[in-house]
Amino acid sequence: MFTLSQFCACSFTLVLASWAFARSRRLPLPPGPQSSVWFGNEKELPWNQPWKEYASWSKTFGMSMISFSLSCPLVYLYAFGRDILIVNEASVTTDLLENKAVLYARRPTWSMVALTGRQENIAFMDYNNRQRKARALLQGALNPKAQKQWGPLLEEETTNLILQIVQSPESFKQHIRRYLGTFITRFTYGTTKVEDSVLTLGDEISMHTQQALRPGRWVADTVPLVLYLPDWFPGMSFKRWARHAKTKFREYTGRPFQRARDSVLDGAETQGMVPDTLRDIIAGTSKYKEEELVSAASSIYTAAVETTYAVLMNFLLLIMAHKDVQTKAYQEITS
Repeated sequence: MFTLSQFCACSFTLVLASWAFARSRRLPLPPGPQSSVWFGNEKELPWNQPWKEYASWSKTFGMSMISFSLSCPLVYLYAFGRDILIVNEASVTTDLLENKAVLYARRPTWSMVALTGRQENIAFMDYNNRQRKARALLQGALNPKAQKQWGPLLEEETTNLILQIVQSPESFKQHIRRYLGTFITRFTYGTTKVEDSVLTLGDEISMHTQQALRPGRWVADTVPLVLYLPDWFPGMSFKRWARHAKTKFREYTGRPFQRARDSVLDGAETQGMVPDTLRDIIAGTSKYKEEELVSAASSIYTAAVETTYAVLMNFLLLIMAHKDVQTKAYQEITS
C-alpha cells in the first residue's frame, strides 16, 4: 500500500508532468530573457522605470510579426504564474486592443479574484454576454447625454468639497476621498445621504481588491492546486483572509442594491443608475437583466474612486507647481 509521502510524491509528479506536457503543446512563443524552472522571470522583472528595460529587451530579443507586415518587437516573460507578452510598438498595440478587441478581449484568471467574490466584477469577468451588457450599462449611464441627469449631483458634491477644503485645508486628502465616495455611491444607488461607515467600508473593499491582485503575494495564483487543499493544511491562511474580504464585498454591494430595489418596489422616486434601470427591468421594458446590473454597480466604486483620486492628486500637485497656469485658470473662472 502507498504511504502518505509516496502518494504526495506521485501526485506532485503527475501534476508537474501534466503542466510540462500542456506547455510543450503550445505554439512557439516570442523570445525573452533566460528564465529559471521554478521562478520564471520573476528575478528579471524590472521595478524601477520598467519601460526602459522593456525597450532594451525589445532591441535584444525582439522579433517581427510578419502577419502585421511591419516591425513589432515582441518579448515574452513568465512570472508569478503568468504569461506576459510585451508589445513595444504603439500602433500594433492599438491594432490588437482596439481594432481586434473581440479577439483579444479575454481576461486572465486570478484565483484570489474568485475567492474574494470579485469574479462578477466587470474588470475581472471573461469577455462574455454578461460582461458586454454590464459594460453597456455603465457606458449608457456615464456618457455625455446622461450627464444632464447626474451633472447637478456632481456640482452639488463639488461645491461641498470646495467648502470643506476651505474650512480645513490640512485634511484635503480625506475631503477628496469622501467627495469621490459620496458622489459615486449617490450616483450608483440614488441614496440621499451617505454614512461614514459606508465610505469606510468602500475604502476597505478597494484595499482588499488591491491586495488580492498583488503579483506574487498569493501562492494560489502561481500554484492553483493549493485551492483544493483543506483549510487546516499549513499555509492555507489566505483562504480565511479571502472569506473575510468576500463577506465585506458582499456587504458593501448587496445591501445598497437591495435597498434600492426595495425603494423601487415601494414606488419611491429615487434617482440613480441602479433604481432607474431596475424600474425598467421590473416593468419588463429593459434589455438588461438584474444580474448584469449587479455586475455594473459592484464595479463602479473601486474602478472610479481610486483612479479619480490619483488624477485629482496629480492635478493638485501640478497646479501648485505651475503658478502661471493657476493664474490663467483663475482669470478664466472670474472673467
